[in-house]
Amino acid sequence: MKFKICMYNVWFGDCFKIESDSTKLIVDFGIHRNSYINNCCKRIYSRNDAHQVISKYILSLNSPDLLITHYHEDHISGLKYMKMHKSKLSLIPSKKLFRKVYIPDIWNATHASKIVAIHLLRDLLDKSYLSSGKRSMSLLDLVEFLCNDVKNVTLVKRGTVFEKDKYIALWPDPNMVGAEAVLLLNNLQLPTAFFNELLEISRKLCDLINGFDDLKNNSNFIQDILGDIRSRMNILSEYKGVIDEIKKITTIDDDLDSNYLNSFGNRISIVFHNLNNDIENNILFTGGFGSKIFRKNKK
Repeated sequence: MKFKICMYNVWFGDCFKIESDSTKLIVDFGIHRNSYINNCCKRIYSRNDAHQVISKYILSLNSPDLLITHYHEDHISGLKYMKMHKSKLSLIPSKKLFRKVYIPDIWNATHASKIVAIHLLRDLLDKSYLSSGKRSMSLLDLVEFLCNDVKNVTLVKRGTVFEKDKYIALWPDPNMVGAEAVLLLNNLQLPTAFFNELLEISRKLCDLINGFDDLKNNSNFIQDILGDIRSRMNILSEYKGVIDEIKKITTIDDDLDSNYLNSFGNRISIVFHNLNNDIENNILFTGGFGSKIFRKNKK
């Protein structure tokens, strides 16, 4: 079995296609908010230009599967573009953009609410930095996308075999990631009221993902829940003193130790390997799982 791998030109971000004899798997679709592409003819392509070109090609594959390695903007932002511009992409409004989406299983781990809380904290910091017109795709945006624009969501963790038994996940390990999340939040020492509300929002998001099969055809109910969560997140964003304090703590260069929010997002990245024993056609996809994290989790 041979694999054909295509890397799309997103400049700063990731988007791949892995094609085998029977499957087409898109791995991530993200472009950083500050990206631009300068080709050999000296033409500058905007972020939206790149989104549109890649979106149209993905749609031409007729509802392929998608694997999201982790939840950073430069790996998921293209999904928000596809959702916003269905009509421009000549897509029937009711059509699901992807048949199946694989995502890291942080949603039903022992400390799932704390893992998700860290991602929400990062989104709060991101929102405070951004000017209007440069809004990134948040974790909440992604949950909304999953609930409304895909047919099936599959949670992937260490040992999961997926995509017609072609691949096996080597990471994430929800228990190890959960333990790190507890340490990180303890180090941040968030105010009690802020912390409890953040955890409650996280639990609601976990319930949405874990109940996807039961809720995916009840769009009104989903929108009500998401609307409530957005309102509560907006209230949390008004805690300026808390947000400023988190900024101070998390901008310290601590060499990827446990209190660095952005690096924690890479820790949950899906790492996968193909199950084919043919040495000439081996794939190891590491997502955002950097070399320092590899050394720490080499077992």
